[in-house]
Amino acid sequence: MIKKIFETLRIRAKSALLFILLSTLLALTTGCAAPWRTYKGEIDIKETFYPYLTKSEQSTIWPEFWKHSEISVFYTRNEPTSEFRFFNCLVGVACIPYPHFVKVNRESVKKKIVKPGFIATAPDGTSKLTFTAPDYSFEKFEPDFLKITVPSKYLLSHPKIKAWQESAADRISISPDRELISFSMPVSNQAIPHFRGVQYPAETPNLETGRVVAVLKGHLKNSTTTYYSELGHFPESHLSDIDINRLRDGDVPISFKAWAIQPNLLPDVLEDNPGMTVAFPKEAIRWHNPSKFGPRRATVQLIENGPLTHLIISGSEASTESGNPVSALMREEWTLFHGDLFHYRGLVTLSDGSPNTYWAASWLEQRRVKSDAFLSSSGQNKPLECVSKTCIKTLSEATSHLEKTDAELEAEVQLYLKIAKEALLATATSGDIPKQADPSSDT
Repeated sequence: MIKKIFETLRIRAKSALLFILLSTLLALTTGCAAPWRTYKGEIDIKETFYPYLTKSEQSTIWPEFWKHSEISVFYTRNEPTSEFRFFNCLVGVACIPYPHFVKVNRESVKKKIVKPGFIATAPDGTSKLTFTAPDYSFEKFEPDFLKITVPSKYLLSHPKIKAWQESAADRISISPDRELISFSMPVSNQAIPHFRGVQYPAETPNLETGRVVAVLKGHLKNSTTTYYSELGHFPESHLSDIDINRLRDGDVPISFKAWAIQPNLLPDVLEDNPGMTVAFPKEAIRWHNPSKFGPRRATVQLIENGPLTHLIISGSEASTESGNPVSALMREEWTLFHGDLFHYRGLVTLSDGSPNTYWAASWLEQRRVKSDAFLSSSGQNKPLECVSKTCIKTLSEATSHLEKTDAELEAEVQLYLKIAKEALLATATSGDIPKQADPSSDT
């Protein structure tokens, strides 16, 4: 009898040990992916662009930039399960006691961070990030999206940007470990991707003056499935249909790069520079002659931030149309970088209810890449048109002004800069705002 009891205990002990061993092995195999279960990933980089660097500078900074990227692979799993609920609710009516089970899908997320390798630019102009990521498909986890990040310091450490930061009058602190590039690439096994664009604001000393833009596509592949990944973070509505198709084929149009120019002064810079009232001489015809929409005098703000020069001119003028008084508020902004004209925009607002007249032009490497004049009005989705003679005249003058050559616009802004700096010198000498000239004077 005792012998049978010991035999039974021995069999049960063996069974228990076997169960523990199998459970441990199962936990180990499901807790991490086996070495042979992997995805091979590639991200093709067709273009990376920052508007404040020359073409030669861009070619040296971006390979080093992408070498320090980090890729996070996110996996998701939807598990059907049942949930117990005490009430049954009718939308818009009420909830009544009704204990029951309902079937729901519960989503689980898994994340894996990988360090990619970098393949320098190929003959077709494409660079690659290559990486290996675990395959958790045996746990029913499927790739959902990729996230690529690069710290700010790999752009801010460039000598030109570093010198800009050091020369800024009121520099701001930019964390070197802040993510400069951080964007997601959703994955799908449904279609072969095109190249798509991504944009990300780039902080610079005192100013948010531009965006880093890139053109990429990618894929993940295991032994059975290929997942394609593409971006959708660039507003393609700003491009023509022809340029959209060129971009998707990897032929980057200049209009895509032009979108990176986003001059936008921070408010504290403007508050520190209230401007000066300046009398414009006769040669500055657009701001001197009252028959145009510019007044004899205007407020001038000159902001010099390292290699960046920003000039703002604003003023008003009164006129009449059909016996009714009409006032016009005009504002122009000129931006230069290392002495080269970089961006120019203007706005005229009329008091007669007409749409605003807006015009703008941008340059890259001393080449004009966009130039446009149009009507705008907040809250209006329908096409706008002028109904008053003043509005028609204003839009016509803005359009013809943009038809000037680059040399003519360059000469104009240099004249305005000369006037502004002379006014600043007078202010420094007198310790007061420059005296306004006699309105009847021609100079």
